Amino acid sequence: MKVLIAIESCHKNRHAHEELRNTWVSHMDFADVRFFLGNPPIDIMAKDEVYLDVPDDYEGLCYKTFRIIQYADNCGYDYIFKCDTDTFVVPERLKTCGFENHDYMGLSLKGHKYSGNLPYAHGGAGYFLSRRAIKAIIDVGEQEFCRIDRTSGDLFEIPEGTIRPEDSAVGEFLGLAGISLHNDIRFSGETNRYPAQNNDIITTHHVAPNQLKAYYTYFYNNIEGPIHISRGVLIEPGKKYVVRDKNVFELKDGKIVQ
Repeated sequence: MKVLIAIESCHKNRHAHEELRNTWVSHMDFADVRFFLGNPPIDIMAKDEVYLDVPDDYEGLCYKTFRIIQYADNCGYDYIFKCDTDTFVVPERLKTCGFENHDYMGLSLKGHKYSGNLPYAHGGAGYFLSRRAIKAIIDVGEQEFCRIDRTSGDLFEIPEGTIRPEDSAVGEFLGLAGISLHNDIRFSGETNRYPAQNNDIITTHHVAPNQLKAYYTYFYNNIEGPIHISRGVLIEPGKKYVVRDKNVFELKDGKIVQ
């Protein structure tokens, strides 16, 4: 079984790639991890970075998502897990979450007029697509998938100029193809629900690059109690800290731990 972890990125967020590689991505042992960037192309890219000839802004996410799915299809992947650069993931839990039993899996969001009133998976929390789902999106075609000024059957109209969320587009077209979403609340879209040793949460969203190490340390060091982050630093029970030049440092024996 060939699995792709597709991290939807952009040039503005490229600085987050190294933080991701040094934290949860380093635990990924069952899948290939790729960061996907849009225009403009750059001369030097890391081995795990992929350039796509699409817009690199928020408005172009539908194009980027379609090309990611197309990339997975061309490379023969059986499953995609798509997430964002501000998603924190526990790979050990992702591996055993049962994704192989479903065509479309993630945290269900209520359908709205931009998704044909069909439920769809939260893109930031991350979602899985099987080969069947991949093929269903490819069959739609890029132009139809990304259009925002069209009527989809008799279900709804998207006003001209509206930014179309990529995750709702995926949910809409999979729903129209007869592929239903398997809702799994272990994928979290908010930072107040995050992976800890005393729960079974797999992902959380809206984690800034300077907070990734804190979430990573909190989970893998089995720290008890609610997470407390100050200026990107995990505040651990029983330790002392000091603020210097707007940065937080740990204190040990009266000295700053670098």
